[in-house]
Amino acid sequence: MVVIPTEESTISQLEKYLSIIKNEMNIKDVEFSGNYQDLLEIELKLNFAVVGPKLGKSVGEVKNKVEKLDDTDKKLFIEEKVIQLPLNSGENVTLTMDDVLIDKKGKGGFELLEGSNFLTLLDTKLTEELKEVGLVREFVRAVQTFRKELDLPVDLRVDLYVQTDSWLQTVSIKFDELVPKNLIINSVKVLK
Repeated sequence: MVVIPTEESTISQLEKYLSIIKNEMNIKDVEFSGNYQDLLEIELKLNFAVVGPKLGKSVGEVKNKVEKLDDTDKKLFIEEKVIQLPLNSGENVTLTMDDVLIDKKGKGGFELLEGSNFLTLLDTKLTEELKEVGLVREFVRAVQTFRKELDLPVDLRVDLYVQTDSWLQTVSIKFDELVPKNLIINSVKVLK
C-alpha cells in the first residue's frame, strides 16, 4: 500500500501506527510517498455546466486543449488550482478547479482510494508468495474453526495431523512459522 498524504505532518502521524495499519489491513508493506506521478493516471475534463456559459463558442477548443495536457501540466494545475490556456484567437482562458472535473485512477494494478487527508493506492497484484501466505492463513483459519467446533479450551495444546497434497506440504514448510504462531499446538504431523 502506498499512502500519499496531502500534508507533511500527516506522514509522521501515520508512521506511529504503521504496525497497526499493516496488521489490521493485512498488508505486507506500507510506503509513504509524496510522488504519485508514476502511480496515478489523471484525466481532466471540462465541467460543461460551469464553463459552457463562460466560454461560449470557445468551449470546443478549450475542451481539446484540456484533454491534451501532459502529466506535468495536469500535476501543476492540481497543485496551483489554476491554469492558463492560449486560444487560437490569441486570447488566454483561465480555468480554475470549479471549471474542470478531475478523475484519478491507479496505474499498473494499483487501486485508488482518495480521502480528505491522503490518497491510498493498494497494490492488488497477487504474487505467488502472497497466494501461498493466503493459503497458509486459510489453513490456520480452518484449524481454528475446527477447534471451536470441537469445543476445545482455548489454551489446550494439541497434536495436529494433516493429510494434504504435496504443494500444500511445500507451502506449509516454507511458512512453517505462521502455523505455530497462530495456533496453540504441540506439533504438526503430515500424513501421506
